[in-house]
Amino acid sequence: MRGFLSIIWRELQYLYTSRSGVLLLLVVPILVYFLLNSLYGKGVIHDIPIAVYDEDHSEISRTLTRFLEASPYLTVAQQFTSEEDMQEAFQSGKVQGIVYIPHDLEKQILKSQSQKVVIYTNSSNIVYGNLIYKAGSEIVITTSAGILIKKMQAQGLTEKQSMELFQPMRLSFKPLYNPSYNYLFYLGPGLMTVLMQMFIMFVAVRAFNREFNTGGIAEMIKISKGSVFKMLFGKYIAQLIAFSIFALMIFGIFYPYFNIPLKAELWPMVLILFVFISASILLGFAVSTIFLDEMLSMDMILFYNSPAFVFSGFTFPLLGMPWYSKFYAGIIPYTHFLYGFFKIEIMQTPLKYAVNEVIALIIFAVIGLLVSFPVLSIQLKNYTKRQEAIV
Repeated sequence: MRGFLSIIWRELQYLYTSRSGVLLLLVVPILVYFLLNSLYGKGVIHDIPIAVYDEDHSEISRTLTRFLEASPYLTVAQQFTSEEDMQEAFQSGKVQGIVYIPHDLEKQILKSQSQKVVIYTNSSNIVYGNLIYKAGSEIVITTSAGILIKKMQAQGLTEKQSMELFQPMRLSFKPLYNPSYNYLFYLGPGLMTVLMQMFIMFVAVRAFNREFNTGGIAEMIKISKGSVFKMLFGKYIAQLIAFSIFALMIFGIFYPYFNIPLKAELWPMVLILFVFISASILLGFAVSTIFLDEMLSMDMILFYNSPAFVFSGFTFPLLGMPWYSKFYAGIIPYTHFLYGFFKIEIMQTPLKYAVNEVIALIIFAVIGLLVSFPVLSIQLKNYTKRQEAIV
């Protein structure tokens, strides 16, 4: 038991006193997470600059322009008088959208003839394009409704009758889980957790090859009396403690600091984090025992982890990906963690709905353990033979 505890203490000392350990556990995460907050701190984009090209100059077109200006998402930065101005504005980047109000808009409407109001968006930026279209279309529909209701009232109908006649069936749209469309609430948790997996694996992948390359393995053999179990589980427990503190830092410090709501119940959250951290550590151990070259093992982990955010379905749904992309997503622990995490934390569903994701992460952890144990045993035997040959 003493040897097992000594391995744990030895690993913790390394993690919190070595340069690489301090960088990966404290310095880099703090810098990166504060950088994320500076990028996405606003959460919701407001005052996107647009322009209005009004060829009508009527009461209706002026009303429409005022509504566009009043939108919290838009600001009318310019008003154009020619089509050449429209092209130049997009190319110069001065505006991200243009609302074109055609000539004779009011005249045709008063004749009960429909007219098109065109919204041009710079959809090279999908976020701008979607927000401008959403805000602009709502304003045009609202203005159209107001015009029609006024015409009905002029024919003798009451406001209530006009509303019911205009809209016999109403659509009620209620976005759940992130009703404000806050990008920080959406991107923040995903980016923080995918970076956590990378930090875990970067530390775990050096756990054993570092010992072989620095000669520390001799000390470990002495402390553990050659027990592979004590070495493996001693380092695992130490890193589990370290990265549990890391997770506590994310959800206990950065979440409140960035004003990201934490909605999950405690124990389901603890469980999915536990299996996620364990899977990441043990997979890192597997690579660390197979490849004794530290640079090679780091390259392997970097190659394995770098696409995790893209292939997890976070930025583009897995449903729309080809089969080989889905396959790659399936062999990354983060994909399963992300779906389980969203169910438990974002959607606040009971744990039973995330059982498949928890099981998948347990399988990853077991694979890491089943690879690490025999490979470490072989590496220790080879090391012992080399030492005996030297003597």
